[in-house]
Amino acid sequence: MGPKIRRSNREFVESPYKIYAGNLSWIITSERLKDAFADQPGLLSAKVIYEKHSGRSRGFGFVTFTSPEAAESALDAMNGVEVEGRPLRLNLAADASRSPHSGTSYDIDIGGSEILSSFSSSLGENL
Repeated sequence: MGPKIRRSNREFVESPYKIYAGNLSWIITSERLKDAFADQPGLLSAKVIYEKHSGRSRGFGFVTFTSPEAAESALDAMNGVEVEGRPLRLNLAADASRSPHSGTSYDIDIGGSEILSSFSSSLGENL
């Protein structure tokens, strides 16, 4: 099952306009998730997230759109809609590339570059 899952997620189209889809059925596929959103304007792609070693669904996925308006509209229309026997729990997904904690450096003014260097090093080890 692992290679098939990876192949289907290779077709996923990234976009900054992304919805997190939670409470997914364990049997839902990326294709079925995309089909559930097929009537939503601006739909680009969808993917279910799977455990690396077992290939089992982790119960959530992402759906991408062409614009922030399309993502908001889909969120409003689809939140709570039942797919494969479970109501979708949707939220706008945080864009990791814009997150202040997505990199390895931190802009923290603590009054000394030596302390900052030590602090940053210890943070990097814990991430």
